[in-house]
Amino acid sequence: MKLHMRAIDVVSSATIALENRLRTTPAQYPFTQTVVKVIGVSEGRFELPFNTIFHDHVPRRIIVGLLSPEISISKDSLKFDHFDVSEIQLNAAGTMYPPQPIQCDFDNKDYAQTLARLYEELGCVSNKTCPKITYKMFRNGFTFFVFNIAPIDTSNSWEMIQTGSTQLLMRFKKKVPTGGFVDVCLSSHLMEKFGRLDNLSAKRIQDLNQYLLSINILKMWNSCNGLPVDTNSELSLDATPRNHSFLNMVIQTGQGKKSQYSTIQKYFNEKYKIRINYPNSPLLRDRGGRMYPIETIWFRLFLY
Repeated sequence: MKLHMRAIDVVSSATIALENRLRTTPAQYPFTQTVVKVIGVSEGRFELPFNTIFHDHVPRRIIVGLLSPEISISKDSLKFDHFDVSEIQLNAAGTMYPPQPIQCDFDNKDYAQTLARLYEELGCVSNKTCPKITYKMFRNGFTFFVFNIAPIDTSNSWEMIQTGSTQLLMRFKKKVPTGGFVDVCLSSHLMEKFGRLDNLSAKRIQDLNQYLLSINILKMWNSCNGLPVDTNSELSLDATPRNHSFLNMVIQTGQGKKSQYSTIQKYFNEKYKIRINYPNSPLLRDRGGRMYPIETIWFRLFLY
């Protein structure tokens, strides 16, 4: 086996021109960004009029999936049903994709066009990669509507960003089911809304408590043992998993009747094999004074 190497001398004029260009104009590099948008469809409707999902830039590709209005941790939260969608179309910067709405009839198993479009718009022909969704699977939990807006259907090249709004239109053969709920983790929800959770100021914690009071929480529970937690609980201003300790009921660290105390981090690591990723985040305190790490708390929230 031989290794061939070749040295190339770049023309000095090209190097100088590139350097002068970078002094006056910032360098531009292509990158891919994935964004998830959640849109609620009101119950009892037959149509979702053109709803703006992006206001500034037109994405290269959009994948639409429909979830049940009642999402629980005890059920499959990634089951994308069809919900009797009869028509769907996209308006990107004034251009309709496709020119005529995609029509399908799931009751009569007439959705071949939609399934074929799924493979075409994902570039299965050019990239030779397929999601392996069969005709039967498509109507049973794997219903995805794909719109490829990019003029170049390849990941090896890139084009300039288009500006404009992107709107989605959907029509349903049957009424949209009644409004439901979603089960979410408290730490994930707060991080999505407010950013970092470590080393928060007292004013920031008070803002988070006001937010928890403003949303419609149906129930709250400890995910480690399933026991309910008071929905009027609030975040503590001083206690964190790192500085708060309580009686260790996990292991016996010594003999005699002397009480053994353990930190929150050590307790959950030993008993539930849970690693607390936000040791400086505020604990959740209920009316009885009991403390819970926010990573172990789940709550049920109305979608609409």
